[in-house]
Amino acid sequence: MTDALTVVRRRRRILEYLCEGAAPKRDIVATTESSRSTVNRAVSELSSLGLVERVDGGFRTTTPGRLSLDVVTETSETIRTIRESSDVLSNVPLESHVSHRFLVGAHVVTGDSAAPYSGVDDAFDRLRRADRVRGFGIADNDPRWTRILHERATDGSMTVSVAVTRRMAEYVLDRYDDKVEEYLAADDYRIRVCESLPFEMFLFDIEGRTVAHLLVVDETGSFVGQVENDRPDAVAWAEARFAERFEAGVPISELLG
Repeated sequence: MTDALTVVRRRRRILEYLCEGAAPKRDIVATTESSRSTVNRAVSELSSLGLVERVDGGFRTTTPGRLSLDVVTETSETIRTIRESSDVLSNVPLESHVSHRFLVGAHVVTGDSAAPYSGVDDAFDRLRRADRVRGFGIADNDPRWTRILHERATDGSMTVSVAVTRRMAEYVLDRYDDKVEEYLAADDYRIRVCESLPFEMFLFDIEGRTVAHLLVVDETGSFVGQVENDRPDAVAWAEARFAERFEAGVPISELLG
């Protein structure tokens, strides 16, 4: 397996070219700007692993070859995302077990200390347009967020299911005590309380499409960045994490005694 992985990484350009269709060695040499000897070695290595095959017209990538190429490409892109966003991701606790699947094809935005809320503009836009919102809340970083969530949930224009930490729940009940009755009366506004939550995350459903946002805060609760992804694998992971924690929580009404 290690040898195959090394070969695919090293011969990636040739595999990509041969995915487009069969080609003789002379065309591989010209297109990839490789020497004849390099192409001979590459074709020999890839053929021995069943990743390319001889056909009329030269050589082409096999289905195992294409699948192997997809894995290597995806892994390379994910590692690049991790490296480029390490300042943001370093604030996500190790024990939260964020999946690398959530980072495949993700868009990462870093917060600006001079404009601390500028990084969540996309999330705010989706909050305003969403039909349904699910997520974790661990900090009240921006009053606009709580206000929009409350207004849309209580007027019936959006279904909301949110899990918050006990500390956050107590803060909300105190800070927004004049809204508590509206919280409890809204049919489509469910708030559950958990002892702890791994991170701040929201799923926005807009016209049949779901987008997941992982909002990253530092140990003081200040926003440092977000990871946004709408790929099916990423959304499925986020939905599973939300369902697991939300169902484990208790209704916020139980805190009212």
